Amino acid sequence: MSAYLLVTHGSRDPRPQAEAGVLAHQVAAELRQRHLTPGAMPPLVETAVLELSPLSLHEQILRLGAQALALGRDRLVIVPLFLLPGVHVMEDIPAEVAIARSQLEPRLQIEVVPHLGCHPRLQALLPQPTAAGAARILLAHGSRRPGGNDPVEAIAHQVGAIPAYWAVPPSLATQVAVLVERGAGMVGNGSQGAQTHAQTHAQTHAQTHAQT
Repeated sequence: MSAYLLVTHGSRDPRPQAEAGVLAHQVAAELRQRHLTPGAMPPLVETAVLELSPLSLHEQILRLGAQALALGRDRLVIVPLFLLPGVHVMEDIPAEVAIARSQLEPRLQIEVVPHLGCHPRLQALLPQPTAAGAARILLAHGSRRPGGNDPVEAIAHQVGAIPAYWAVPPSLATQVAVLVERGAGMVGNGSQGAQTHAQTHAQTHAQTHAQT
């Protein structure tokens, strides 16, 4: 039977971690409904952060791993709640998992499932234009890793938007100026409506890999 660890970036603002806790409860509730069998153990779903925590990610994995083994679990599924295949997804999380795996008992299997952003239904979460002919900007954090922003570029192209990033160019201000220069009378931010449905989508992503 599996335990699940939902991994987010981490923030000094307590609200994102509180929302991650809500999501963990929602995932656990859904798993409980899917596996209603007499005498079944309750789902074990916890959260961890990659940064801005007193404990490193591998220490958080070790802590949950020990708890999982004590409760009779033999598999720990790590779900990266990240949208882009940047440095955190491709390098940092695998490195932390490798450290944890080297220190945990071999009878506990650790599996890292694909990051949230590669889910094929992600595009469906983007809001539709509110006005005919409105220009659209798809805003993302952005990655400095080569190819890390390719998914954003692809989705922007599919929905008729142009991309903008917080961490790398082009910035939101730059892209707004580009659209104004083109004569756009209204600009929509494609990231806003998607946030409303992000918890539901992340919950579905974790459940896709649920096995007992």
